[in-house]
Amino acid sequence: MRSDTQERFFKLAERVERFLLRLVVLSLVALVGVQSLLAYGPIRPYLSYVDRLEGLEGQPVMLKSNGGGSGGWDLTITLVSQPRAPRAFLLLNGKEAASFERAEVTLKVKEGDLVEVDGTLYRNPLQFRVTATAPEILEPAAGLEVVTRRSVELVGRIRAK
Repeated sequence: MRSDTQERFFKLAERVERFLLRLVVLSLVALVGVQSLLAYGPIRPYLSYVDRLEGLEGQPVMLKSNGGGSGGWDLTITLVSQPRAPRAFLLLNGKEAASFERAEVTLKVKEGDLVEVDGTLYRNPLQFRVTATAPEILEPAAGLEVVTRRSVELVGRIRAK
């Protein structure tokens, strides 16, 4: 016969075991879900920090175009969360290309360029929107919104027709 203390211990052990089993199953479901999202191309750069550092895997190098002539195509990004943010920057291939002294910034881009926004110097979230692109640009599409929370966020890699 079990004593009262042993009985309580076994009941507690059963509850802990059930909790751990549920936690393991839930973790496996979450892992499969996140891995499935990583397999979906357009979402991958937002979930994987490595893709932002190295560029998007599997993107073909396009040699057919030099990006709309020597100057490139126009890409306009607007700061929508406030009128201006002079310490927020638009990055082109990892380098500061412009600051948001005014709410709207237009930049010349070429095929394969990596465009990011840097809001690391602002405590409050900053919301940016791609408001205009040249007709030849497929990605990033006009209307795309990006929010920084003291971070550098990917707008996209320029992909053209």
